[in-house]
Amino acid sequence: PLMIIGGFSSQIKSHLENEKDRHKLDMVLEEVQRLERMVADLGDLTREYKLDKRPAHLNSVIMDVMQIMTGACDQERYIFKKQLSEEVEEIECDPDKLKQVFINIISNGIEAMPSGGEISISTEIISNGVEIRIADEGIGIDPDKLQNLFVPFHTTRNHGWGLGLPISYKLIEAHNGDIWAVSTPGKGTT
Repeated sequence: PLMIIGGFSSQIKSHLENEKDRHKLDMVLEEVQRLERMVADLGDLTREYKLDKRPAHLNSVIMDVMQIMTGACDQERYIFKKQLSEEVEEIECDPDKLKQVFINIISNGIEAMPSGGEISISTEIISNGVEIRIADEGIGIDPDKLQNLFVPFHTTRNHGWGLGLPISYKLIEAHNGDIWAVSTPGKGTT
């Protein structure tokens, strides 16, 4: 249905001469695209993930994400710090899916710091694998909302669908990993 709505709206728009009507159809097309993204996100949430596992160095994956996020952010407002253990070696993983998770978490941290701040990322060898910590200095999350952080459609923000962290949870789970958050209101979230 969205494809038909979008396709016919585009066709109608190409025949309109009135600028106000063309603008209205632009708004319809933007909303169709937004709905298409939401439907894709819902599909991601319900899908059983088939990972494209290959050897990848987690620190390299994190460095790629940091480069992407540094380029996408106001570098005067946001500082990225890293403390990546040299002991971390290659693992079998889907680096693209892990990038998706890391970008999502860092983006949430940036949104939690509208005036700017620091995002720190660290890796550490632990007894049964590698622990990756992503911390922000944002507004934090109330304890009663923290327990629902990975529940679909639950969001602590005024916008968004509340699907980013549940999808991230499923991706980490598909890697046989765990994901959790700790937060102090007014001080940030890890």
